[in-house]
Amino acid sequence: DKLTSLQHIDLTDIDLSGLEPAFIAKFVIKNVHLKMVNTGLKTKQLQTFFEKMGKGRKKANMKVLDISRNDLGGINPQTLAASVNSLEAISMNGCSLDRKKVETILNQMYQETRLKILEIGCNGPSS
Repeated sequence: DKLTSLQHIDLTDIDLSGLEPAFIAKFVIKNVHLKMVNTGLKTKQLQTFFEKMGKGRKKANMKVLDISRNDLGGINPQTLAASVNSLEAISMNGCSLDRKKVETILNQMYQETRLKILEIGCNGPSS
């Protein structure tokens, strides 16, 4: 697989909404640093991505994810929390995270986390 050698991918402002969810999920295992800011990803794509990250966290290479300015409002809170806490750093600024998702992420941090950096700004009601 050609993606194996890539360590850092920046897909900022590229419309990924037409890609198959399974294809996007491949990025979880293959890349150390993934930046997908404002990519127009759909809920099904994002749910598949985070499910793959949560299930494959033992073998995943990913340490850093910036998924800011994508709508994470439809993602299952437990799936999101488990995935987020398997990383070393994540940015989810402006992702439509409601209070329940933020609380679930923070509660998961008390149980088990690899996180060193958590950025979740601009997710309030006026964002």
